[in-house]
Amino acid sequence: MRLLLILTFSVLTTWTLAETANVPWRKITNTRLPTNLYPLEYTLNLTTFLPGYAWEANERDLSFEGTVFIKLGVNETTNKVVLHSDSLEIYNAVVNDINSSNLTVTTWEASPEDQFITLYLNREVNSDEQFEIIVNFSGKLRDDRKGFYITKSTRADGQEMLNAVTQFETTAARYMVPCFDEPEFKATWQVNLTYPTGSVALSNTIEDGTVTSGNFTTTHYKRTVKMSSYLLAIFIGDIQYKETTTDSGVRLRVYTDPATIDQVDNALNVSKIVVEGFENLFGIKYPMEKLDFVTAYDFAAGAMENWGLLVHKPNFLLGWGQEVAEVVIHELAHQWFGNFVTMKYWNQIWLNEGFASYMESIGYSFIKPNFDFDHVSVYVEVFLHVQQFQFHLMQQSEAKELDKSIPLNEMTYTEDGSIDIITFYYPKGSSLIRMLEILVGKEIFINALSSYLLKHQYSNTEDKDLYDALKEFHQPLLCGPEEVDIEEFARCWTHQNGYPTVYVESTETGVSLTQRKESPIEADFRKYEECGNRWDIPIWYQEAGSDNENIQLKWFKKEDNELKLTVQEPVIINANSYGYYDVVYSNGLYESIAAQLKNNSETYSDNSKLRVLIDVNKYAILDKVPVHNAILIAESLLNDKSIFIRANAERALLKAKAKLEKQKETIETDIQVIENRPTESPNVNMFSGCDSSETFLECYKRTFDTNLDACLTFEKDKSVDTTDRLAAWLKSDKSDESRQTILRLLSCGDIETFRMFVSDTSYNWTPFEKELIVGYFKEYLFEKKNGSKEKKGKKASKSRIYFDEKSMSARQLLSTQH
Repeated sequence: MRLLLILTFSVLTTWTLAETANVPWRKITNTRLPTNLYPLEYTLNLTTFLPGYAWEANERDLSFEGTVFIKLGVNETTNKVVLHSDSLEIYNAVVNDINSSNLTVTTWEASPEDQFITLYLNREVNSDEQFEIIVNFSGKLRDDRKGFYITKSTRADGQEMLNAVTQFETTAARYMVPCFDEPEFKATWQVNLTYPTGSVALSNTIEDGTVTSGNFTTTHYKRTVKMSSYLLAIFIGDIQYKETTTDSGVRLRVYTDPATIDQVDNALNVSKIVVEGFENLFGIKYPMEKLDFVTAYDFAAGAMENWGLLVHKPNFLLGWGQEVAEVVIHELAHQWFGNFVTMKYWNQIWLNEGFASYMESIGYSFIKPNFDFDHVSVYVEVFLHVQQFQFHLMQQSEAKELDKSIPLNEMTYTEDGSIDIITFYYPKGSSLIRMLEILVGKEIFINALSSYLLKHQYSNTEDKDLYDALKEFHQPLLCGPEEVDIEEFARCWTHQNGYPTVYVESTETGVSLTQRKESPIEADFRKYEECGNRWDIPIWYQEAGSDNENIQLKWFKKEDNELKLTVQEPVIINANSYGYYDVVYSNGLYESIAAQLKNNSETYSDNSKLRVLIDVNKYAILDKVPVHNAILIAESLLNDKSIFIRANAERALLKAKAKLEKQKETIETDIQVIENRPTESPNVNMFSGCDSSETFLECYKRTFDTNLDACLTFEKDKSVDTTDRLAAWLKSDKSDESRQTILRLLSCGDIETFRMFVSDTSYNWTPFEKELIVGYFKEYLFEKKNGSKEKKGKKASKSRIYFDEKSMSARQLLSTQH
């Protein structure tokens, strides 16, 4: 019936409005939609003309055409409908007057700078009315990785096929379908896709019937739950899948190229465990019948959390690397934080990304139950440069490096004016959320989050809604006889850019603390001084000699000039690195802390020790504390029981040495400390404790607690026995997990050893393994050029773009060895 109506309208209507498919560059205004109307439900019929399958390509090649039915409610009286639409040709727009209300569209016009199409009605509609509009449109599949665009896949025989995929976050749904393309305009979607027979079509929900008619197939999908337009998703192409089912009955599938279908098992296993874990943690079932993952080779982000159809770059979904688990967990967390409950507008995107980042460690604890999620180890591997931080400490370090532009609650824009999502929102949002969790307690925090999610399900929130949920479960934060309101506390962290530095001086009875903003703000950005560059700072501190976990809290109020603490022993401020701030001590206090660390470092937690080491190293490099202090702290940790603390201490000494070499005057004892530092034997076979009959994974998992421990050990292990053992395992152990873990381990060593292995054709490297090898060489090239680690994240980063640009160089480096 509806198709018949569309055809009738097309015949009767002789005037159309064309929006150019590939418009010239223009500045976008980001004007907000009027709120007189709101969508209740969409029905989308879309036909995609993708070459390479059964149909004979013609002038419609690489294009799409569709019809969208939008049922509308009325908030306030109006005589027009304003929709987002860009780069689409609009053939027709009418009112589906099924209620005989004599409502029609008289004309329409486009506003390209606003990305609007406005439909003018013959009369006003009132708040007690509902009506439906129908829009016929077409467009070209794009090539810029936004909207509905072209990507590719590879068949098992090596033949490349074209695929089509969507990426709508932040404001790109309007490039595929006229709609209300802002997060707060939530509605349900019923999608019907027509596509070339022989290809596979996916959308957000489970299939509800498929009909094939010659060269084209049509699949109907069940109506979605209420969701924002940027979460609508479509994939059409040549892919295969593996499947499992959660305990609650959710169908899970991982789709990828036929050539790499054997690499999806890790992602499939992780997704099942994590979905079940989040359902149990919050007491909220995943609300749809299925959840699909699919790889897209050309994808601007690392991954995208579209509700029910998650799209990943292949390296973040395939194989056995830990980055696969991290990104899968992040996107699954979004199904609750971002999809089930969504921010009202993009200035609150930190709620989505901060929570998804914060939840990564919790999700990982589902996979590794013996890991406390507050201290779960997450490592970053980069060729010849491996750093390890506890999860939240790593988030803080990344946030501080990026916290130089805007506050959390501000938006950034691309060159053409489109709303952008920058990496900064992820770690700083996560760091603030963690401070809130520590302040109210884990149990209260999780209970408050469950309440927050249920109260605002299928709706939109601002950060105030989160604070209100915490207040329901927790009284105001105590500060001696005073109280600190949760919302007031958070405001200074969300409305100011940068972060505080706490300075610590000795007093007769303990220490005195002052605060000031030292973090630099880039020249193109103004300083946001909502709280006068002051913060209410929770001061967590740990005295030497106290229990390792005996951490105390005092508040440093923003209106106070100083805070005095009465302590008897050397004290570490920002113990366990709970707070998002730096700490700088006086020279005498650095000496006391170093003496205590050398005498018995176990009186402080690992994160407390790392916090001191990171801060003193950072401020020494910035010439804000003497390099001597950094050497004192690093040297005191060289014999710590933790391999990654020892590794970071050694690297700090090397950085200090480089700094000293640039100075005219140096302390001779500092040079001696660095030159005479203890080093671990380079000729100890790291697998000497393994039986000759053991498989690689049996030996590896029994010998090392984390991949990082193995990586740091191999970095120092120069014995021939070790490389011989790895070579034997590569030839005898054919499991994907074993071979990929060995490759990752080899990448931790020197470049020549790595090149020797990967250039040996007798190991029969698979195409997927060759891609991993190229990736490791890219990291080596990036590290050689920049001297710093790649920052992995869900969204694209400059370093990731650099890797893409350097792809050919990496392949050439590899090919020279064959």
